[in-house]
Amino acid sequence: MRIITAYGLTDTFTARDELPFSIVDDTQWIAKSKNEAKKISLIADEFFDINDIKINGEKSKIIVVNPEDINENERFLEIGKNKDKVFANKGSDPIRILGVWFKADKGDKHIESLVKKEISTILGAIRRKHITHAQAIYIVNAVLLPRLEYRLKTTIWEEKKYEEIFRPVMKVIKHKARLPANYHDNILLHSAQGKLKNLWRNQLAAQITEFLVALNSQTKQADILKMRLKKAQLTLNITSCILTNDPDVTVPNKILNNHTYNVVRKAHDYFFKFHPLTENEEWNIPIIGPSVRDFVYEQAPELVKKDKELIIRKAATLSIYGVLQLLNYDASNTITWQQICDFNKRQARGRTPKWFTILLGLVQQSTQLKDLCKISVESLNPGSESERDRETSINIQAIKVTKETPSTDGRKKEFVYTQQDHTLVIGQINKKNRSGRYSIQHWAIKKGDDNGVIVIQRCNGCALNDKRVNKESHNCYFNKECSDLACINRISNCQNNSNTKIIKDIIEIRNHQGRQHIYTSPRIRFLECRNIRQQSRIRIDVTVIILTDVIHFDRRNTF
Repeated sequence: MRIITAYGLTDTFTARDELPFSIVDDTQWIAKSKNEAKKISLIADEFFDINDIKINGEKSKIIVVNPEDINENERFLEIGKNKDKVFANKGSDPIRILGVWFKADKGDKHIESLVKKEISTILGAIRRKHITHAQAIYIVNAVLLPRLEYRLKTTIWEEKKYEEIFRPVMKVIKHKARLPANYHDNILLHSAQGKLKNLWRNQLAAQITEFLVALNSQTKQADILKMRLKKAQLTLNITSCILTNDPDVTVPNKILNNHTYNVVRKAHDYFFKFHPLTENEEWNIPIIGPSVRDFVYEQAPELVKKDKELIIRKAATLSIYGVLQLLNYDASNTITWQQICDFNKRQARGRTPKWFTILLGLVQQSTQLKDLCKISVESLNPGSESERDRETSINIQAIKVTKETPSTDGRKKEFVYTQQDHTLVIGQINKKNRSGRYSIQHWAIKKGDDNGVIVIQRCNGCALNDKRVNKESHNCYFNKECSDLACINRISNCQNNSNTKIIKDIIEIRNHQGRQHIYTSPRIRFLECRNIRQQSRIRIDVTVIILTDVIHFDRRNTF
């Protein structure tokens, strides 16, 4: 029996012989860990065995980024029915996937060497042939540049690097045109001289065009591009759409390992303007008051731009996008470094960073921020007739840390806070009953200092004392349901005095007009990308003026 294939008839075989099989090609699997990669491999082996497909282990490659195991000999997978061991490539060794080369280590030296090799191959053929400069330009435009464009799919360089790599091509074309080697390159780019295409202009046009087509498509690729852009927007602490942002913000700021943002940055650098044809609310971060970026540039003109961007980026790593996030609930003081670290669930060891100290100093110097928090209490509590409560400060943008309820372990004596007659009450658990009603020893609020901490001391007796719990005249105890209590996260001794404590946690110390809620964390989050696949279209206005050229390029395209 013989089988007809696209390459002709196969050799004759009988029923006892093994049937022809297919070889898997150009297939990639992505996993988060070695165990997940093993599971994928087992599923693939079962599928391939059913469909008579085999994997060639000798041609399989593995890239491991940020490996967990230190031993390089353990970085392998058993692939295929024969359990061929495929070891991971070294971080510096690139592998080819559909003509594009990747490696685990950072850097693009391997791409640069491939591009130079392509240029050297084409130029070697052009030099040996007796052809005119027009024919040489045609070969460069039709053969060399498309190949370089494909090699540079995942790479963006600065204009100077493109010019440096493409300089041998310009030199050969000048030689074919019998022009001096020091002749200006722009003459060859003119249509009268053959209209040679430049490498950096070709890459700029190709990458921006492909970006717009992909961004406007209703595919997963568009979702990935938007997620990349939103990640860059958060990194740069930009509260509005990064596509329509001022080029003065994006062009000077470079971000590694974000190809999508680098394309947008290049587009802004060459005066491309993006115009969303639908509402772009999904890109906006909902904040009240000035953003950290605008506030730093307005309040600190004496700082150099590098220091300003450092403060802005560091604030973004701690989810600080609006300045009012640095004020407490009633805008009476700024939060501390320990409190912001608690909010981000990170340790606050060592000294307070200099950038955070500078930022808090700018916030404390500004007198306009508290005015943004002033509201009329009548809108919250129409029954209030007190002149003192007519106007108060409530910072809706203040950071609120998630509080836990006390545990049922009777050995733990947590410090907690609750509400009694619309007033904040702080205490320490004395006894935990199985019924869920806890006995609390009252600690009175003594004062709050300028560092944003609260000083409390053991109460010697007040109206909160419940005689059913404490029959003695000294100290103060009362009962409270466990569900009405919230733990205080950070508390310490004050000057070795056991009757005085310092609270460094974020809690509210003002009088409340209504019931005090145990707030969950209002961490500003970007809108997730599962709802971004809407009918969103981007239009681009192109106005490129190159002063070094004879040509004025002015065109408007709508994609």
